[in-house]
Amino acid sequence: MTGATGDAETREKLARRSRFQRIRVQAGGLPISMTLAAIFLLVAAVSGAVVFVVVSYQQRSSVTEMAEAESRRTADLIFEHLYSVMRKGWSRTEINEIIDRLNMADPQVTVSIVRSEAVARQFGDMRGDSLRRTQDALIAQAMDTGEDVLVERGSAIRFVHPVKAKTECLSCHDAEKPGVVNGVIEIIMPTDQLRLPLEYTIRSAIYSFGVAILVLFIAVFLKLRLFIVSPIVDLAEHMQGVMESDGMDRRIAPKRIWPREVRLLARDFNALMDDLERSRLRLVDQSTRDALTGLYNRRHFDSLLRRDVARAVRYKRPLSLLMLDLDHFKPINDTYGHAAGDHLLVHLGKILERNLRESDVAARFGGDEFVILSGETTQGDARRLAEKMRAILTNGHVDFGDHRLAVGVSIGVATLPEDGITPEGLMEAADRAMYEDKHARRRGQGAPPGPLVKSAV
Repeated sequence: MTGATGDAETREKLARRSRFQRIRVQAGGLPISMTLAAIFLLVAAVSGAVVFVVVSYQQRSSVTEMAEAESRRTADLIFEHLYSVMRKGWSRTEINEIIDRLNMADPQVTVSIVRSEAVARQFGDMRGDSLRRTQDALIAQAMDTGEDVLVERGSAIRFVHPVKAKTECLSCHDAEKPGVVNGVIEIIMPTDQLRLPLEYTIRSAIYSFGVAILVLFIAVFLKLRLFIVSPIVDLAEHMQGVMESDGMDRRIAPKRIWPREVRLLARDFNALMDDLERSRLRLVDQSTRDALTGLYNRRHFDSLLRRDVARAVRYKRPLSLLMLDLDHFKPINDTYGHAAGDHLLVHLGKILERNLRESDVAARFGGDEFVILSGETTQGDARRLAEKMRAILTNGHVDFGDHRLAVGVSIGVATLPEDGITPEGLMEAADRAMYEDKHARRRGQGAPPGPLVKSAV
């Protein structure tokens, strides 16, 4: 479309698209797909951190518990072995040889015995035991409390197990009482032997758990994207299309796999678009139609005239404009009231619509004036059309109550290119011809002869 109206509509569309783009820029933020992915990544990271902390703590606790159990079992075995040889009367040297053989059997494990001060006085002290009893805090603690002591230092476990005197021990340790700590068995062992199998097991479990969680996350993400994100994106794209191109015909086809709320949202969107389309059509009709006769109004007719004149000039095709003015219409209003005049105008509007071609355009120009725009119509054809419309309108009548109303009509014709090649030129020529026709008929002369035939009937 060309002309002022077309330019205005184009500017309005561009302005609407610009406003929508500004709204999108001001809205900012991430698309819903990226937001959902970010949420899933954040949840996965937090979950991974929590799992790592829990597993690390559980691993340390498990290694400590296993090392303590293994050390206690080893200490019990050593004590039972030493006790059996001591009952046989073995000397201190022979006992030390047994300890040395135990250390040689597993070089990674260190086993030592520290006698209590009372046992040392009775049977003699071993080298270095005196310093260890007084300066080694763990050994001193085990001897004082009679409780096992276990500490983890680096990659090794140090376990100190107190040996308490039994009733049957009193035959040799006559200076002691049952339950008194006679010494400690110290075992130092690396935790790698315990940690590696445990770490392998835990690592395998973590990998399996991680893969399962990852698959679950991907499945949930795809489900959400298919059932929630995709419909919302579809809805947003439809709304964007409406905003950018005024596409009121856009509708969403809900899918059966969508959740009920999303399908209801799509249905409501379609219902809203239907209401907007009906409202838009009503507004377009109200802005282009005359409220009384239903014909096009002057504003819309001017737009059509500019469009058709530009087309006719471009393709060098004929175009005719007829301007009609009712004769003796004012006395009807004065005599019977404006309701009678409105009734007559409505009737004449219907007559025009019924007797014109589909390609012709009829409009109420204002008051009791009408215009007809007829494309592909030469000057001769336009004059014949004018005489036809004059005969129909003049011979016709309409009943209003007990009164029969009828009017005459004056018609002016202007044809492109003979009478002008612009909308303004055609309008002026048709208006001038219409008033010349009106004056001629008032003088009873009929259609003016000669040069007036060009622009009047």
